[in-house]
Formats: sequence, C-alpha cells, structure tokens
Amino acid sequence: MKFTFNKNVFFDVMSAVTFIYSSFMGFIIYTHLDVNGGLFNQSVNFVSFNKAVDNFFFNFFRFNFSGDKEEVDNSLYYLEVDEHTFTSEDGQIKMLGEGYINYKAIGEGSTYAVVVTYNTVVATYFDVINPLVNSGDHLLKGETLGTYEDCFKVYFQQDQKDITYSEALTKI
Repeated sequence: MKFTFNKNVFFDVMSAVTFIYSSFMGFIIYTHLDVNGGLFNQSVNFVSFNKAVDNFFFNFFRFNFSGDKEEVDNSLYYLEVDEHTFTSEDGQIKMLGEGYINYKAIGEGSTYAVVVTYNTVVATYFDVINPLVNSGDHLLKGETLGTYEDCFKVYFQQDQKDITYSEALTKI
C-alpha cells in the first residue's frame, strides 16, 4: 500500500484547526473584556469561567524555582565619606524611602539643592547634578533624584532638629 500526501486534505484539516483555535481565543478574549456577557441578552457571568481558564494557563506555564529562593536585602544605603557627605555605588542619588519633593532650586556652580520629606524626616540634598525631579513629585523607595559628580551632601532633620544619617535611616 502506497501512502500519498494529499495537499488539499492537509490544507482543509489545518484550516479547520486554525478556525477552531481562533474562535476559542476570540471567545476567551471576549469573556475577559465583557465579564457580564453584555452581548447576550441573558444575565451571563463569565467570572468563574475566567478564573478556571486563568488557573489552567497559570499552572500550565508556571515554573517552580522554590529551591532557588534567597533572601535579598533591598535596603538602600549611601556610602558615608564625611559627616554629611556621601557617595553611592552607581553614581546616582536614590530615594531612601517613599517621599515628596518639597523644593528644588539651583545652587552654586550649576548644582541643585533638593528638599525631600520622608515621613517625619526632612532631607536636604546639595550638589545634585541633573535632577530628575520637580517640586511636588511623589517618589518611591529606590527612585532616582539625580546624579552627582564626586559626592553629594545631605542634612537630615526631624522636628526641626538635626539628626544623623543612621538615625534618619531608622525613621524613614
């Protein structure tokens, strides 16, 4: 018996599979966009269907790396050069915590002064080059304030009293 490949049959089968796949994916997209089934005149709810589909695909494509988990210290620190003078590992001044930019002004030698409020701590940054913030901005921990050339200065205050860098870290 000789087996012959019929291009027309192959094309018909592939067309049917593509049509079924496209219809199914279209229905999945529709159910996610219109959870209440507004296209149908009935009170149809696709919430449970969407959960089942999402769980199937989540479990199907999930990778288990539970043995590779390590605790990572995501704290940000400045490297202290002098009492109020600091550097960082990447040449950027990053937020120590969530805070608001109160003030930004040009200082000496085309550098900027930036005042940031972290909770109850006010930090005044000097020697900031190329600030990426404006007054009124809300920034999260780790976001960049700007860059510096050799080092930058920071003065921390709480209740209008000077505090040290280490005290500020505990209160931010």
